[in-house]
Amino acid sequence: MRYLFCVQKRFRYEIKDKNEKIDRVDTYYQKIMQNIENSKSFYGKNQEIIKKIMNYLKCRICIEKLEFSAVIGTGNASYTAILTGIAWSVAGILVSILHSFTNVKDKRVEIKPDFTGKKFNLELYCIFKVRIVYIIVIGLMILKHLIKAKAGFLNIRRSITVYK
Repeated sequence: MRYLFCVQKRFRYEIKDKNEKIDRVDTYYQKIMQNIENSKSFYGKNQEIIKKIMNYLKCRICIEKLEFSAVIGTGNASYTAILTGIAWSVAGILVSILHSFTNVKDKRVEIKPDFTGKKFNLELYCIFKVRIVYIIVIGLMILKHLIKAKAGFLNIRRSITVYK
């Protein structure tokens, strides 16, 4: 039995007036930086189990459809062109990493420059297949990791009390 999961994420942000949007941009930037720091600390704490799960899932997930579209505009044509080229480079690298990690059946990557105004629009649409057995095995791996992390102190205490 196979299950299809659909992930769709849309992020739109347009800058119309510089003066009234500066505070909002600063708060968005601070939230993004805080999320990055939280992700780094989470990965640092759980690096061992994340690597085990990634190795287990390698070539077990099949991506049926991957659509990524972006519209980028800075207001300055030369900056927009440079930023669009960088975005194409990053997208190419990420797609090649994804191809090495799993099977991708249908993909569409589209990055368009908007030379007329300031705009940043990202859309990601992804459908992937995974068997329910793999999800159960991953859940058991995480449970084993949590039990080992919490029971590690108990084993030390038991070993100290036994050898006294």
